[in-house]
Amino acid sequence: MNAQYRKLDGTPVNDLAEYVKEYLTKHPEVALSVGSDSQNIGGTSLYATVVAFRHPGKGVHFVLTKKREPLNSDIITRLFKESEDSIETAEYLRSRNINHPITIDVDYNEDEQFKSQVMVCVPNKMCKLLPSLQIIYYEFPSQFTYRYYDK
Repeated sequence: MNAQYRKLDGTPVNDLAEYVKEYLTKHPEVALSVGSDSQNIGGTSLYATVVAFRHPGKGVHFVLTKKREPLNSDIITRLFKESEDSIETAEYLRSRNINHPITIDVDYNEDEQFKSQVMVCVPNKMCKLLPSLQIIYYEFPSQFTYRYYDK
């Protein structure tokens, strides 16, 4: 994986998988999540992917990577790329023997007033294509996440 991850203070993470392994060894109780988001800023599309370690009742530690790409005004393409980036990161971690459960958070909303509503059908299709994904629904039916796991 060529992406340069950093801590919130800007400190580089030299090897994402090794960092995740060490963190999980020290904090086995955390929930591991991957999520991506994007914004169009100044004529480019900025994508960010986060690997988050959720400490039950104590907050989140995370590392992130950002990349700029040519402007993409098509919301469907951008949202799909966000999912793709997150899945790619989770698959990379799995390929490096990170066997902790990984959730992939997506920001799709069933409410038609939100542009992401057009992507709500995607999780079921992605799960059919990638059998290692399953959908986990949050308390609110309009929010959900994938769970990446090994069968």
